[in-house]
Formats: sequence, C-alpha cells, structure tokens
Amino acid sequence: MVKLTVAVTHSSKYAIVSDFDWVNDSNERHVDLFGTGHKEALTVNYESIFGSWTTEYYDNYGYVAERTSYFNSATYKFSTGYVHKLDRNSSTHQEFWQYNGKWIHAQDDSGYTYAEFVWSSGTSSSAYANYTHMKTGWSSSFSVSMPLGASISVSGTTSYIQIPNAAVSFTR
Repeated sequence: MVKLTVAVTHSSKYAIVSDFDWVNDSNERHVDLFGTGHKEALTVNYESIFGSWTTEYYDNYGYVAERTSYFNSATYKFSTGYVHKLDRNSSTHQEFWQYNGKWIHAQDDSGYTYAEFVWSSGTSSSAYANYTHMKTGWSSSFSVSMPLGASISVSGTTSYIQIPNAAVSFTR
C-alpha cells in the first residue's frame, strides 16, 4: 500500500509526504525503490528530504521486534522527483536478525519520505508516490528513471513488482 499527502506548511511552502507498507512477499530481502514524482510546475527542496524505513521481525509465535533506519537525503534525484534505495541486505535490515539470543525473521516493511517544494510555474500540479519491490537482485549495470509523474522503471533485474501509484492533483 502506498499513501500520498500534499499539505501547505507555510504560506508559500508545501510538502509532499509519501508512506508505504509492503506486506506481500516481504520476506524476499533484496533491494526496493521508494520515491515521489511530480509535475514540472514544482521545484523540490532536496535539502528538506527526510524519512525512515522500518522492518518488523517475527518468530514462530508472532511479532518480536523492529528495526528502524532514518535518512535525510534521496539516493537518486531527478528534476521530477526522487527515489530512495532500500537495501535489505544492509546490516540494519537483514532477513534474519539475532535478537535476545534467538534468530527472528523479517516479515513487514514500512516507511515514509517527506520533502518540501515551491511552485516554479502555473497554479495546478500533480504528485505521485511509487514503490517497486525487487524479487531478485540487480547487477551493477541497473538504471532508474522516473518520467513525468509516471513510475519508477528498472533495468538490470529479472523480476520486480510495482505497487500501484498513489496520485494527487492540486491547485494553489
């Protein structure tokens, strides 16, 4: 599930907030991409980007613990958006985690990203939230592009699933 919110933070500043909660096949611990795209009428303040990513861990009886990572920048920045690379093979989000002497398994991932923007032209625009779950890893020759308000496209991987985009149109 992906949720998108656009809000006024100040008389001339706005914010795009995008949340995700990935529960299908979330035990496949590869790399995912999560981001926000927008129409050219907006200019994102890339210095304002921040967010978090949380993995929940379970044993045979249910929920045990969670681990959260925080970020204050985007992995990839474009004139029409930005993308975070969520690496499940990192030390903070591995598939199995030893907690209190017992190995527990990752089951659910969730997170959000926040960025401020200003209007660069026009009085109406649109924003999009995107999340792509890699079912297999990719080679070092992958590329990512985010066309105007469309989706994250990935090459160099053999299988991925994209959650349907969340989109919102708005005027000032």
